[in-house]
Amino acid sequence: CGAPRYKLGYNSRANRRVNQLPATMTTQRQLLSFLLATIAAVVAHADILIGRIIDSDTKEPIEGANVAIMGRSENRMVGNSTLTDSLGQFTANAQMLKTTVTISAIAYYDKVLRIACFEGNDTTNLGDIALSPNQILLKELEVKAQVKRFTLRGDTIVFNPEAFKIEDNEKLEELLKRLPGVKVTDNGSLEWNGRPVRLRMNGNKTLSDGMIGQLPAEAVKEIKGYERDSEYTMRTGNDDGGNEQVLDVVIKEGWLDKWYGNIKAQATLNGYYDSDLNANLLSEDNPFQVWLRAGDFNRMFKPMGIEGMTGDMGSHYRQQMGALQYQHLWDPKFEGWTDRSAWGVAGNFNHYDRRDTSEENSEYYIEGAESTFSTSSTSLYEHTIEAPLSFGGYFNLGKSTTLDLSASAGYTREEKTQDTQGETSEGITSVNTRDIFASSLNEGMKADLDLEFSHYIGKTELNVMASARYSDLDTRSAQNSHYDFTAKGTEPLDQLRTGSGMKRDLTLGAGATAKTGLTKALTIGAGYELSYSSLKEENVATLDNTADYANSFTSLHHAFDNTVSLSATWKLPSGLSVRPKVGLLFKHENIDYNRGALDTIATRDFFTASPAMEVQWKIAKAHRLVANVNYTSSLPDILSTLDYRDDSNPLNIIEGNPDLKRVGTLKSSLSYSLAISRNEQTLTTTLSFTKEYDPVGSVLHYDSTTGGYTTHYENMRGGNSWSASLNHSISLCGKVQLTNDLSFSDNSSYGILTITNAAQERTLSSRRVTMVRYQPEAMWQNNNWRIEVGGDLTVSNNKYNEGSVARFDMYKYTVYSKFRFKTGIFEIQINPQLKGNKGYHSHRLNSDRFLLDATAKLFLLKKKLTCTLKANDIFNRDIWMTGTETVNGRTESFYSSVHNYLSLGITYSFDAK
Repeated sequence: CGAPRYKLGYNSRANRRVNQLPATMTTQRQLLSFLLATIAAVVAHADILIGRIIDSDTKEPIEGANVAIMGRSENRMVGNSTLTDSLGQFTANAQMLKTTVTISAIAYYDKVLRIACFEGNDTTNLGDIALSPNQILLKELEVKAQVKRFTLRGDTIVFNPEAFKIEDNEKLEELLKRLPGVKVTDNGSLEWNGRPVRLRMNGNKTLSDGMIGQLPAEAVKEIKGYERDSEYTMRTGNDDGGNEQVLDVVIKEGWLDKWYGNIKAQATLNGYYDSDLNANLLSEDNPFQVWLRAGDFNRMFKPMGIEGMTGDMGSHYRQQMGALQYQHLWDPKFEGWTDRSAWGVAGNFNHYDRRDTSEENSEYYIEGAESTFSTSSTSLYEHTIEAPLSFGGYFNLGKSTTLDLSASAGYTREEKTQDTQGETSEGITSVNTRDIFASSLNEGMKADLDLEFSHYIGKTELNVMASARYSDLDTRSAQNSHYDFTAKGTEPLDQLRTGSGMKRDLTLGAGATAKTGLTKALTIGAGYELSYSSLKEENVATLDNTADYANSFTSLHHAFDNTVSLSATWKLPSGLSVRPKVGLLFKHENIDYNRGALDTIATRDFFTASPAMEVQWKIAKAHRLVANVNYTSSLPDILSTLDYRDDSNPLNIIEGNPDLKRVGTLKSSLSYSLAISRNEQTLTTTLSFTKEYDPVGSVLHYDSTTGGYTTHYENMRGGNSWSASLNHSISLCGKVQLTNDLSFSDNSSYGILTITNAAQERTLSSRRVTMVRYQPEAMWQNNNWRIEVGGDLTVSNNKYNEGSVARFDMYKYTVYSKFRFKTGIFEIQINPQLKGNKGYHSHRLNSDRFLLDATAKLFLLKKKLTCTLKANDIFNRDIWMTGTETVNGRTESFYSSVHNYLSLGITYSFDAK
């Protein structure tokens, strides 16, 4: 393997003690130590010492510095030592009246502090302790090495962005997705080693992960992955197990307090366009973001305030959006804080029009008869205006007091029209056809407020929380429907339905928690929370311009939740910790419901217990085993337990059931994660089991004369599921990165097969689904070439215990490759891929499709200006599809997206270079 050359500083005599320095330095050092000891003896009276070791010149944290604690007790010496983490921070025990703290690090002069400590008093924060570099002893050493994707520094994994061959204008969020062990979940959030991850910048907490994700990847020096102790642990020295996974982004020198961003413009031959301005002031103290977008394309973005952003792709969107976000962070003037104080505000205005066409096919299984099929096609138009505003802050009010606050408010207006044509059939015989044109208007606002006040007294943490949620929504709707039936004596049906309604939802909550360390190994906690909710709904319905009392309703629902929580963390030797927890809920609720002939007041009180247990074993650095088990139970929504009937849709009638009872879920999991330097490998594997008790399922009654269904909810026999997953990443010779993601699941569930004409006996059916998914990926890259190959194969077997339901297998696969060649100011990329599905009803989905994208780029003005010519989905074969299967049926849906065959784009990037 070839390797580039680097020059590193090396201190061949870095471990020299202070008494080996020249006499003048020793004298100065003794004087400094005396002054520090005098000051520390006055202010330091504690059994826990915390602090941060930094470089006196650069003010950067020093990782891996040794902090040795030595104290005298009568005629014996007692001591311990620890190493600073990736942020230069340390926590140590110091219980003797006369304590000596010695700090040493390679290439730095030692520092000695003498302080007085007493058992049981408050934690003392020594603040920043600066070590002076030993410049005289530095020698230059030439090292020949291959750039690695990551290295291990104690318990910290340090990712090197240079090893990932950062592309021009690439954003940090794209780099994060390529880190070993990092995975993007279905909802778009990041996980690392199978657990949620929090982003930080230069060790500091930020209010917006979304803003960090928009950083240019080339501004990143390194990314540190580690587990950060909870604030309680850092303040008291007692580990409560509440650590979080962190990816800490370290910014290169010279990139801070400067503007960066992109200006984009793109147009297609078929008349669509896209334009975007995203500018950010990258700062540790006052970050600022401006985002403007206007597009007529197949994607839409939604800024989500200080939480980040979300969006959608596939449909045709015409969007105009503008967003501003500002944050201010500062260091309090007093000691004791673990995070900087910060506040931030974000607001945006978002307008978009969405157009979409989709198709849906459903099959319902009937015992002793042919399945029924329902097909439909829909054209959708949606006009939406959103104007949210949010505020967030974290304030150090004192040495032992903090306030965490978040608030948001927003206005939304959504207009929607859709035209649907459909047909229901028994086998190949048509039963009905339908043509439905519907429109609706939803308009309203919502506001949220959350605050948490925390105070520390010795080893005890006290928290007081309060929250408020309010939403106010008004709705109007109209639906013109025409139904034709083939059964004799069944006349065509035309309906004009209109409706207007309102929904007012208010939730208030308040509570308090306490946590204290009984011993160094045992921490216990308790809490109580009271919440009140009020939901008022009204709907006035008309049918053919006549009041429809059967489907007009008023509902007023009140609920009081009283929750008591108990928890503990027990630290055992050899890195083992046990965390039992239980939540006790007593709920009182009532509903005043009026619908047609139904006028009832229902009240219920119930008690639930939710026990949970987590066991962690920290085997070694970057080597962990975690086991979880928890049980939850709840009652169905109180409205579903009323004897109501909603027949506003004659082909889909819904009924409540007063006999619904409590449901429960037992979940357990065992996960193992490992990272080793050899071949830069990461491994994450998880095994989980879930058992359901009395789940609520739907019983379908089919009317053969109209082809309509009535849905009646009942408790079913509980099923269970097993799943296992394995993710492995490895680097071969520093040139090829291989990733393998393998998952397996086996799910069993129960239900009632569709009942015909309400006369058939109920038949309990079971469904067992076994699924395997494999996602391999390999990447090789040098200065000119980048080649990626990979695939995604899913195989599932659906097996039923009733002979009338056919067993079927489903296959879904993608094989893709990306070839990129780059030389000088030119770049060419070709992305061929093969997709296919088997086992679906639709012939459009049961097909093999060859897809091809191609891109050519020209870089000008020192690569700040990029011209892009792109051919997207050249053969127009791509299909967006989803599929769901249940015990009594399955549904397939797919829709067509806007295909921009040929587009030309220009991007100008401005940054700190």
